[in-house]
Amino acid sequence: MSARLPRNGDDLLRMRQEGWRPHGLVLVSLIGSLRYDNYALYADPGAAYDWSMLAALDVELVASTRVPFRAVLRALADIAGATPATLSLAYIEGARVDCGRSRYALESIIPMSGRMYFDWYPLSAEIVSPESAALARRLWQELGRTLPVPYDVALKRLQPMLEKELQRAQDNPRH
Repeated sequence: MSARLPRNGDDLLRMRQEGWRPHGLVLVSLIGSLRYDNYALYADPGAAYDWSMLAALDVELVASTRVPFRAVLRALADIAGATPATLSLAYIEGARVDCGRSRYALESIIPMSGRMYFDWYPLSAEIVSPESAALARRLWQELGRTLPVPYDVALKRLQPMLEKELQRAQDNPRH
C-alpha cells in the first residue's frame, strides 16, 4: 500500500493529472495553517506521505523549531524523492535555506536516455542570517546519511556504463 496524500494533496494531484499546476511556490506546512496565498499542502511531522504530485514544481517546506529536526529531515528527503524543480526549507522563526534542485542524469547513450534526480546543494538565502547559515551547514552534514543523494549515486554509476557502451560501439561500428 502506498503512503497517504497530505491534506490538499488529492486536489493538487487531480490538478496535475488535468495538466494544471499552481502558480508560484507550493508550500508544504508541518505547522498547520499558513497566512499566504500560495497553494499549500499540510502534513503531520514524521508521517509518511506520497509527494509525487510535487514533481517539477517549486516547493518550500515550512517548519518551526518546535518540529523535531528528524521529522523535518524525513519530510525533506521524501519530498526530494518526488524530484521537485526546486526545494527550500523555511522556519517561521526566520532561517531559510535553498536545498537544491532536480537535474537530469544520463543513464545510457545508446539509445540516449536518463531521468531526473534531486541534486542537494543547501545554500542559505541571499540575505544570510547566522541561523540560515547554521541550518545550511547542518543540512550539508546530513547529506549521505539522513538525506540520500541519488543524483551523486547516478553520476557514479554513469561513467562505467558510458565507457562500456562506448567500447561496445567501437567494437561494433555501424556503416
